[in-house]
This record gives sequence, C-alpha cells and structure tokens, in this order.
Amino acid sequence: MKHVKMVVIFPTYEDVETLKKTLPTVMDECARTGSGLIIHDASVDNREEMWAYLRSVTEGTDAFLILTSAVSMAVHAIYA
Repeated sequence: MKHVKMVVIFPTYEDVETLKKTLPTVMDECARTGSGLIIHDASVDNREEMWAYLRSVTEGTDAFLILTSAVSMAVHAIYA
C-alpha cells in the first residue's frame, strides 16, 4: 500500500448511472494528485449491479472498496 498525503472518501448509494459518469473523473483526479481513494457503497436495491461495477473499475487500482449496509453508512455520516 502506498503512502498518500490526502484521502478522498467517495460515498455511493443506489444510482449506478450517475456513478458511471462521475467515478472515472474522481479516480483520474486521485491518480493525478497522488491521493488515496476510499469508495464506500451502501446500496440496497441496486446492490448487485453497483458492486459488480465498483469491483470492475477498482480491480488493479489502489482504491479501497467498502461494501456495506445502509446502517453503517448512516453511522459514518453521523460521526464524520
């Protein structure tokens, strides 16, 4: 694992089409600036599609993928 000065935490939830438009630019910018990337998804209805997409785009990258329930996402939001 590489050491970075900044980490971007990118939360996702349900909207796969918007994610497909925005995540590549976030990943490019993190690569350009040498930042780490944590993607935290808590999708319920589109879970299978979302997780398959996230796994496919993060494979072979330094991105850290967290696939959890909506409850843990809410707890994260409260304490962030």
